Order: sequence, then C-alpha cells, then structure tokens
Amino acid sequence: MTYSAFGRRKRRRTIVAVGVVIVAVLALVIAVGRATSNRQLAREYLDTAVELLEIEIDASDRLATLIADLEQFERPRLVELLDEVDEEVRQVVRDLESAEPPTQGDLGTAHGFLTVAVLSWRDGVVAIREALLALSEDPLTPDAVEVLTSGAIVLSYLGWTSAQLTALGLVIHVLSGAAVDLNTAIVIGAA
Repeated sequence: MTYSAFGRRKRRRTIVAVGVVIVAVLALVIAVGRATSNRQLAREYLDTAVELLEIEIDASDRLATLIADLEQFERPRLVELLDEVDEEVRQVVRDLESAEPPTQGDLGTAHGFLTVAVLSWRDGVVAIREALLALSEDPLTPDAVEVLTSGAIVLSYLGWTSAQLTALGLVIHVLSGAAVDLNTAIVIGAA
C-alpha cells in the first residue's frame, strides 16, 4: 500500500467521523429544540389555564355576591349584572376553545377535563341566570326555585370544583416533572 492510498483512507475515515459527529450534534440540537418547544407550549397553556380559572373564580365571587344581595337590585340592574357574568363566562369558553393545548400526553387530557369543567360552569351560570330572572318576575314560581337549585348544584360540583382539582393536579404533575401521573396528581390535589 502506498502512502497516498493510506492518506486517502485516513482522510475518508476522518471525514466519516466528522460527519457522524455533525449528525449527532444536529440530532441533539433538534431534540433539545423540540423539548424546549414542547415545554414552552406547556407553560403557555398552563398560564392560559390559570388565567381562565382566575376569571372563573372572580365570576363566581361576583355571582355569589349578587345572589347574597339579590333584594337590593331592581330587575333592570339584575339583568345587567347577570348579563355581565354570563358574557364573562362565555368569553372564558371562547378563550379556552381558541387556546392551543398540547394534543398529546397529560396536558391534552387535562385540556379535556378543563373543557368539561368550563362548559359545566357556563351551563350552571345560564341556569342560575334563568332562575334568578324568573324569580325576579314572580318570586313564588316553583320552577324557578328548582332551576336555581339545579344550577347551583351544577356550578358548585361540576364546574368550579372540577376546574380547581384539575388545575391543582396539573400543577402537581408539571412540578413533579411528569413523575406523578396526571390522574394521580388530581387525586392527590383532592386529598
């Protein structure tokens, strides 16, 4: 074997080795970029979810105050306040629908839970609105009392409670670095 053949072979090995290192580095960069992108998407979604839940908490406080002070409002003002709460809740539903949740994994599952909670909350607010308006027209209407009671049950058990448990479970899941399964984290949050 001549020196030039040996040199060519050595250069080829060097080029192949450098190529393998470049491919490995590129693969690592792509993997880190995807992980960072997924983490950023998760953070953005969690920020949106927390913001929506804070709006829901504010709306529930306003609705509770409205119900507690119901006798102090004339019907037009009552309608106006109920419309404000109703619009706020509907805006939360629209914001949640427009949010870009991760489609895979536990955040996708959490988005499903959060969607159910927010829609239940909206349905409860609508039922309470209808009942309060019926009661403001005729305080002795038995149907309005039934609708008000069922709306309150929907709000307290299905909407706000499930949203809070989901949010707390999601926080536990994310803070544990996915070491705790989302469903387990929700159960832990409920304890």
